Amino acid sequence: MLTDSLGYHICRVCGDKASGFHYGVFCCEGCKGFFFRSVRANKRYQYCKRSEQCLVLRSSRNGCKFCRMQRCLEVGMSYESVKMGRCRKTDLSTRKQMLTQVADAQDELILSVYSAYMKATEQLNQSNSNDTHSVKVIEAEAVEHTLYNDYLPSIVRFVALFAREQPIFRKLSTDSQKILVKSAIIEMVLLLDAPNFDLQDNVIIHKRRGFSVKTSCAGVFGKLLADCHMFFQRLLSIGLIPVELSLLIALSIFSSDRLSGQASQDQLCMNETEDCLLMALKCQLLMNHGRHINILPSVIEVLCVIRGLTTVYYDELMSCHVAGQLS
Repeated sequence: MLTDSLGYHICRVCGDKASGFHYGVFCCEGCKGFFFRSVRANKRYQYCKRSEQCLVLRSSRNGCKFCRMQRCLEVGMSYESVKMGRCRKTDLSTRKQMLTQVADAQDELILSVYSAYMKATEQLNQSNSNDTHSVKVIEAEAVEHTLYNDYLPSIVRFVALFAREQPIFRKLSTDSQKILVKSAIIEMVLLLDAPNFDLQDNVIIHKRRGFSVKTSCAGVFGKLLADCHMFFQRLLSIGLIPVELSLLIALSIFSSDRLSGQASQDQLCMNETEDCLLMALKCQLLMNHGRHINILPSVIEVLCVIRGLTTVYYDELMSCHVAGQLS
């Protein structure tokens, strides 16, 4: 059952206010009607033009019918329920008032963050993909070039491209923008590349870029990744989908404490943005993991862990040759 802490229900498909239990799940009237018409008319929608990665939100649910239908099926809406007629409603008299509609502003925020994430990820993958699927061993003398002149600057470019797509970023002063990009580099290594890094017998392997290097040769970067191995496993075990990961990345970058001591107007904008991002992430986690009530605390714990790692390694990492690449 998809509820918030007060017991209210939201649509499992798009996040709108649920009108009841329809065809096996709590959903809104719009998604109920869409599923009913699709099944009764035996419609077969054309494949999605965006590789089946469209977000189904209240404001965008009428866009891609293929992805909306797939979402209906993923959350458990049943063909048989439509064919058999109305599902029996249980305990309606004990249910509380339904959750209010997801605000248009929140939908726009989610779509903006997700779109920026997909754009930045596509660029990162194009520039860093390993087409040969082989792993190249990086010798000690080439470690600095591979890690500090190539890999880490590519992460910085991701952060810069992702951040520039957000309206809040463009409102900040130039100094505040630089602080956000530079201070987020370690978090982005951890959040973006958790699926790609592996640690075997004190050897760091990056599967997407296709290189391996001994931790003893990688300096502070090697120590960072060695310490983060268990963190990578914990993050992967949560099972975040792309839209949730994009919001988590945005929440990490636009953390209000990054701009302590900066212009009060910038600090105010960051506080408001952080609150909105946290609410948007909570909504998505409820929609996609409604039965796993402990997932939000786990995600917040992830943010705390990566911030702690940043505190430990940031100064040392910035003192390496990579510092010149980030200015």
